[in-house]
Amino acid sequence: MSWFVEKKGTRQKVVKIIDAVILFFIFVVLFSYVFGGFGIDIAGISILQSNALHKPVGQLLVIVILRVFLYRKDIKEKFGFLKNFVFLLSPLIKRNLAFGVLGFAIGISPRMLSILNGEVTRGGQGFDVDFVPTNVVNHFWQLITFYLPEVLGIRVPIVNLINNEISPFYLFNGFLAGVILFLIGRALTSFVMPRWEEIKSIFKLKVLVFNPSQFLLVLPVFICIAVIISQGPPATRYLFPLHGVVSICTAIYLDTVRLKSKAFFAFGLVAWCAFSSIGIYQTYVTSGIVQNFSIVEKSNRYTNILEFCKKHKILYAYSDLATSAIGSFLGKGDVYIAEYTKIHRQKNLKERLAREGNFSILVSSTLRSDLEIYQKYLKENLFSFSKDTIKSEKDADNFYYVFSNFQGNPRSIERLRSLIKEK
Repeated sequence: MSWFVEKKGTRQKVVKIIDAVILFFIFVVLFSYVFGGFGIDIAGISILQSNALHKPVGQLLVIVILRVFLYRKDIKEKFGFLKNFVFLLSPLIKRNLAFGVLGFAIGISPRMLSILNGEVTRGGQGFDVDFVPTNVVNHFWQLITFYLPEVLGIRVPIVNLINNEISPFYLFNGFLAGVILFLIGRALTSFVMPRWEEIKSIFKLKVLVFNPSQFLLVLPVFICIAVIISQGPPATRYLFPLHGVVSICTAIYLDTVRLKSKAFFAFGLVAWCAFSSIGIYQTYVTSGIVQNFSIVEKSNRYTNILEFCKKHKILYAYSDLATSAIGSFLGKGDVYIAEYTKIHRQKNLKERLAREGNFSILVSSTLRSDLEIYQKYLKENLFSFSKDTIKSEKDADNFYYVFSNFQGNPRSIERLRSLIKEK
């Protein structure tokens, strides 16, 4: 605040405050245009909202005009200082700065064009914060009691150990969770304590010689602060970087331990891998993907299509892009499905199917225009053909028509392979 005290005139002090507001608004505008939005609420009262992208720019222009009218004698001096600052930079820094500005301009130009031509008028949700004390305390409590243990994978084993009946599996998994907590605690302690003075210097904004470990020190703090002051409740996806930081710190700790005790290093590594494997398996079981170490096969329209094709010995077929891509992948070489459009996609697959004389056409009932084109063409150009349906067990309105056993002019039959034009 020394710059404020040194100013003698009231007008100059007000101008300095306005300059700070202008810099803040420039940051808000850039943040809004790059990330989508910026908002500050206190106890539900909106202090600043920049989701409407034109408003902060208009407000910034008003403040700049007010600043010029209040005091403009030092404007030329400030631009001269900025010019001299750039002039005194080394050629390498100037070049890097120019490339950075050019890259930023190229990257943000599509966004600016969409705003100028009116296609975009509002940003996304962006980052909205609320400083009401009850929300801050509630978010902090949720962070340390639920979301942070959830991200680290230790919440479920502890809950199972407390709430469920004692079983060998829960005891073993709880033991592994305890080992992981011990490793994380030791890793963070050994990483943070030698750098405690550096941490204090960082938050006092003192000049430091950069080293990569500073990133691991600062990132978790800012992530936790952002989650706590956010307007909405914490979410696991916001905390994923913390898992990376903890993993890196633990890896550094284990590498240090390896030099002292290879047995403890091996034990820690095996415990970490076993705990992670169990957690991943339980996640898949909860999601219904895996059961008893086997993949759960769920009925869907693509498996129904493949079962129908195998039952009726249909080895080669044509359909829409999604059906052809997923069907060919799940067919595992037993059934090949190419796209029935005229565009040059799936070239190798189409060339292979072109050599096969016996093929079928699969058309989804949801693609009404494709269905109408094929039905009309088949009736007008072929002598006869077979028509079947593949019904879905879950959705009665979503099924496939199967056209096969084509009889007619060979050229007319060949045209069936690519009858649909590109959309």
